[in-house]
Amino acid sequence: MNKQQLAAKIWATADNLRSNIDASEYKDYILGLMFYMFLSQKEESFLFEQGWDESTLREFDQDEDTVEMVRQSLGYCIRYQDLFSSWICAVQTSQNKDLVPFSVDGVSKAISAFSRSVHPVHKVIFNNIFDSLSNGLSKLGKT
Repeated sequence: MNKQQLAAKIWATADNLRSNIDASEYKDYILGLMFYMFLSQKEESFLFEQGWDESTLREFDQDEDTVEMVRQSLGYCIRYQDLFSSWICAVQTSQNKDLVPFSVDGVSKAISAFSRSVHPVHKVIFNNIFDSLSNGLSKLGKT
């Protein structure tokens, strides 16, 4: 498969997923999710640099000192169950009951929790950053 065929396949998949939503509006949701994924990955990388690893990562948010250190360093702290990688893990391994599956409700709760977690110094940067995504999630369906 060449680049052009891959691009056509990706576009067709995105077009199918967006259903009746206008393409210009759908991009807001996709870009919002991609940015959330970026912030999640940035936090995970930061935690790995601080000595956390795959086996201990799921417990980092149980220590309020660590949560505050992450908030001060990054400007926000995404709880383990709301990390993008946790959503992917929940989808791939339905046996893990601790993880919230990737759903409209899960994304909505994660965005709300993210907004509450933003450090006061960084409110200007992250204020209303996910408004388009959170306001339009219901248009994507229930799941």
